[in-house]
Amino acid sequence: MLRPTFFLELDLDSRQAKPETLQELKRCYMHVSAPQMRTHELADATDADPLDHILRMDIEFYQRAYLYSKNEDADAHWAEEVAPWLKSMFYKIGNNMKVFNDRQREIRLPEVIFRWVEMNFAEEGDPTFTVRIHPDAQSVVENTLVEHVTQARDLLNNGTLASAVKVEIPASASFMEQRAKAWDAWVEENPDAPERLYQPLESRDIEDVAEDTRTREEILEADKEAKSYENTAVPPTDSATLPPINRAEAEEIDWDDFNFTVDYTLWGVTFADGTVKNFDTTTGAFV
Repeated sequence: MLRPTFFLELDLDSRQAKPETLQELKRCYMHVSAPQMRTHELADATDADPLDHILRMDIEFYQRAYLYSKNEDADAHWAEEVAPWLKSMFYKIGNNMKVFNDRQREIRLPEVIFRWVEMNFAEEGDPTFTVRIHPDAQSVVENTLVEHVTQARDLLNNGTLASAVKVEIPASASFMEQRAKAWDAWVEENPDAPERLYQPLESRDIEDVAEDTRTREEILEADKEAKSYENTAVPPTDSATLPPINRAEAEEIDWDDFNFTVDYTLWGVTFADGTVKNFDTTTGAFV
């Protein structure tokens, strides 16, 4: 199977872009593609606002057309090469984030939850077409979501999304509304959970539920030996520079239980002139 020219960028919200986090994330993704690490700031963002981490993929098939159906064999290339490759990448992305966040909890550092997985599809001579997908509440990207990316491509080519430059699946406002309702329902089902602002997973402190008296340096060293990082081991870290960890008020609560099934049917579509519209895939109409 022909693979694309693929550039991976991990763009972290500066509020959580600690040097240790950037270094470990880069190591985590090295076997997928040597990632470029970026950070950005959100204007007027407060600690209570959701973090805005983006995993970005620039995908180029300059030797073969694959995005626009007007080009010869583009539909076949998409079906036979691009879609299967994306499906594999979604699996790797989700698995890597699970590995990374499991380790973050183990060494008592905050998890990183990507708000977006962004794909920039480019062909020489044609406009770039961007598709953004919201992972679920634990940063998992189900590989079945490739079907939505293919659907966006089909709608671009049949004229429904003519002149569209970006599609968000689902629309950001829709996702945030879904997540807020799911969080309220989860808290209601877990009445012993400590009261807090709506900050599930990506902005919460990690619970220290284990009776472990080791320093963080000792935990990091044990983790390096267990993982056999060879020459890529993280350098010694002064625990005083690491973010504080709050003990849970209810240690029996497993915060990792929070998740929900995302409804991907309402999309946000941005057009070349800057116009933004919502598109309902169940009716095939803009709303």
